Amino acid sequence: MSEKSVFHLILVPSLVTLAVTMVRLAGEMLHGPELLFNRESGAVGITWLAFLVAVYLAVRLQNAEEGPARPGKAIALTALSLGIAIGGNLLLFPVGQGKGNTLALAGGMAICIASLYVMRAGWPAYGNAMIAYAVAARIPVVVISAAAIHGSWGTHYDTGPSDMRMYVWPNWVEKWVGIALLPQLFFWIPFTTSVCGLFGAVTAALRKRRAVAAPAAG
Repeated sequence: MSEKSVFHLILVPSLVTLAVTMVRLAGEMLHGPELLFNRESGAVGITWLAFLVAVYLAVRLQNAEEGPARPGKAIALTALSLGIAIGGNLLLFPVGQGKGNTLALAGGMAICIASLYVMRAGWPAYGNAMIAYAVAARIPVVVISAAAIHGSWGTHYDTGPSDMRMYVWPNWVEKWVGIALLPQLFFWIPFTTSVCGLFGAVTAALRKRRAVAAPAAG
């Protein structure tokens, strides 16, 4: 699949995701209903949306005859990529909380990047689409978080997870790196490609199995 094809495939999902991100930001800043916009797990957010997008992309690729050649391999390597990403995060996130070291940081980043290659190996067309979508979904959050932290907006974009709010950051840039840049790039992108991508890979496998079974039943 060409870069142009990937761009067109993820364009609408990415724009929808950006719209949800902006609605979430506005809802928090305007103190909207806690059920929808609280700083922990409001219903309006892009995490759940990524599962829907993962399935959507898998179906679109299959319909375009770019489904996985070996669905079982796609599932297995996506699951393996999840395990690799978890290992990388075990090294990374202590650093994000100011407790790690440079070696752990570099190792965690490298491992998380490796997880993307492993996921892609099982179904390259899908891997390319999921990685591109994950980047498109998370880069706006990185940018918004920088502005929110610098301006102390009082949203989840500048306060971070509850277990990190007691830490005193030396400056706003280090806080941004710790609660936004590292998590968005090395937790949420692998989460999107591996966890959400696993749903897409399983969906593709089930659809292929059903397509093979249909003529036999007829």
